[in-house]
Parts: sequence; C-alpha cells; structure tokens
Amino acid sequence: MDELDSTRVLLCKMDLNGNIIWNKTYLMNSYSFGKSLIQTNDGGYLIAGDTCGVLNEILLIRTNNMGDTLWTKDNTRPNWLNFADHFSKEQWIIYSER
Repeated sequence: MDELDSTRVLLCKMDLNGNIIWNKTYLMNSYSFGKSLIQTNDGGYLIAGDTCGVLNEILLIRTNNMGDTLWTKDNTRPNWLNFADHFSKEQWIIYSER
C-alpha cells in the first residue's frame, strides 16, 4: 500500500492524567475516519467509522487490549455510519444510512 494514497486512524490509550500509555496507527486504503469507539468484553476495542473512496463504506477495526489489530472489515455497499454500540457479548449494533 502506498502511504501517499492512504490515511491513518489513530487509537491512543491514556491514563487519568492524560499521559499516553500506548498508541496505535492503522493505515487504511482510502480516506478513513473513526466515529465510534467501543470497549469490548475482553478489554479490546471496536473502532467503527467510514471510508470514502469510490464507494462510501462502513469501516470496522477490532483490536485486542493493547490496540493490536485482530481484524478489519468494510461494508461493500455505500453507507455512512451513524451509530455503533455494544449489544451483547462480542456482538455490536451498527446503524447506517445510504
């Protein structure tokens, strides 16, 4: 992937005083941005957002508790993410518009 044709999504964990514990950068194929962050039951995170390329797609990045990528998904239909939240153990609800 050419870094000039990509964007980055940043996840940063801080302590109560604002000191950075760790940060991770996720290099994406197209203009992408996170809109929702959900902590998962195992202490990891789900980043939900959008990608803007040929199609507008929903972006999901699942990480472990240290921010390491477990998987990424994007929706192949044109959509804009409006809302994401924890639903039940390892299940999330995502609302989008076309």
